[in-house]
Amino acid sequence: MDAGFIFCNGVGEPPKIAAVRKAHRQICKAAGLSSAFKFKVSRHSCASALLNDGVPLKMVSDRLGHASIKTTGDIYGVVDDQRQREVSERVGRLFGIGK
Repeated sequence: MDAGFIFCNGVGEPPKIAAVRKAHRQICKAAGLSSAFKFKVSRHSCASALLNDGVPLKMVSDRLGHASIKTTGDIYGVVDDQRQREVSERVGRLFGIGK
C-alpha cells in the first residue's frame, strides 16, 4: 500500500518515532556530530540552509508541512550574513548605487 509517505516502514506506514531517533543518532555518529545533536535542530538547519540557498519560502514551507508560510518565515527565516550582503548589493544595483 502506498500512502504517499516519503519515509515508511516495511508495511508502508510512517515509522515509529523511536526508529526515526535511532536512525538520526546513527547518521549523526557517522557524520562525526555530537549525540546531543537533536532531530529538531536538523530540521531547523535544513530549513535555514534551503532558505539561505535561495529556495522560495513557499517551497520550504510545503516541505516542512506548514499550513502557512508565515510559520516557516517566523521560525526558520534566519538569514545568514552572506545572504544579507547579497540582498544589500542587489538593492544597490537596482538603484544604481555601488558596483
